[in-house]
Parts: sequence; C-alpha cells; structure tokens
Amino acid sequence: MTSRFAVFLALGMLAPRPAAAVPSPATSRCDPVVIGNSSGSDMGNAYHVVVRDAANSPVVNKPVAIWLSGSSARPDLEQEPGTVTDCAALTLTRTSDASGVVVFHARVAGFDDTMTARVAASGVILALVRLRSTDIDGDGATDLRDVNEFRQRFVFDTAAPETDFNHDGVTNGYDFAILRDEFVAGVKGTVCP
Repeated sequence: MTSRFAVFLALGMLAPRPAAAVPSPATSRCDPVVIGNSSGSDMGNAYHVVVRDAANSPVVNKPVAIWLSGSSARPDLEQEPGTVTDCAALTLTRTSDASGVVVFHARVAGFDDTMTARVAASGVILALVRLRSTDIDGDGATDLRDVNEFRQRFVFDTAAPETDFNHDGVTNGYDFAILRDEFVAGVKGTVCP
C-alpha cells in the first residue's frame, strides 16, 4: 500500500458520516384530527403523517406512532394489516414508506378533544392531535348508544367536535351518513383497557 493511498484511506475514515435521518416537527406534517371508527374501513377518514428531517428529506422506514396514553380515547386491539397495537403503551404504530408517508385507518373507541394524543416518529413528537370515533361511547362498537349520543348533539349542539366526522365544522347529515355506515357494518372490536 502506498503512503498516498494510506493517507486517503485514513482521511476517508475520519470524514464525517451522514447522520441518520432524524424526524423534524418543523418540516413534518400531520392531520390535526385522527378520525377513527369501529371497522377500520376507509370512510374518508384516512389519517396522514408525512415524516421529514430538518433538510425536508423523507424519513424512510421509521416507526410512526399515535400515542393515546393520557387520553380518554382507546385503540382497538384489531387493526388493519401493517398497524400494530400496543395496549400497554396505548399506541398504534405503522412504518413510514419510501416517501416518508404513513396512512392510518384507525380503529379507536371514544373521543378526546383535549389534544393529549401525540403523534411521534422514531420517538420524536411531531404533533398533539384531537381524536374522535364513530364509537362515541368507547365500548368497541358503533351501536345504538352511539346513534343516541349523535342524536343528542345533532339536536342540541351541532358544534360538538366529537360528532363532526367529516371536518366541516358542524354535526350534520353528512356526519350521520358516516355514523350510519359504521352502524350498519356492525363491527365490534376489543378495546384496550
């Protein structure tokens, strides 16, 4: 080995290596409200997270979690393929794709308008979010009790955020159509304690 090659080799070993992509709350994006249901079916409620690093590059193949610890809402044990439920930690986790994107169709019970639910990527908190579900009473199913809860808000408090399933700012017939579809589906889940 020539001395010139040894110098280049040594300099190469001392050169800074690129840092692993660290999620940045400043460049990442999350929907402001997680809207779930009992079945996990897509009712126009997909929850999107776009994970970026400080240079605005996608953070690829990293865990993204919705943490419900401290929240009155609870995840269901059953989720769509690719989503992992941890009842002990009260999290739903998926892995970011090649574009740094994660899409959840969350099966959750109850609602939380206090913004205690957290969205994190690789342990870095990206946002505090609100959460709601067609399973308003949090028993694992969208059933007659939820229809009655919805009716109460539809009649007496149309500004109630927990029954605004389509994000238009009011509880109305569009939200009822979403609730009705979940009610008719009749899916019951196992809610984490």
